[in-house]
Amino acid sequence: MAAETRLERPTREMLEKAHGLAATDLASLHRRIPSDLDAGDAEAYVIAIVDGLASTAADVAFVHRGTAHMVRDAAEELVLTEDAVTATLRRLAGLLR
Repeated sequence: MAAETRLERPTREMLEKAHGLAATDLASLHRRIPSDLDAGDAEAYVIAIVDGLASTAADVAFVHRGTAHMVRDAAEELVLTEDAVTATLRRLAGLLR
């Protein structure tokens, strides 16, 4: 009989920890990037968010939820255009499948 692998359901504490890790990564990245980002630069920034969340070994649905929150926060902080954010999210959706 094969052993079952079951992913732990995300808890609020796990989400807060993931956001903390991602925020630390973002603070470091934010110091190295210009404030006038185009869609390509925004993509790199958001992928750093995904890396921070994925490093928690969370399941895919958890990463998707956390990513959505972090993308929104990053977009507000960087004053990204809606088009830049939409293009980035579409690319990320493909990467996270």
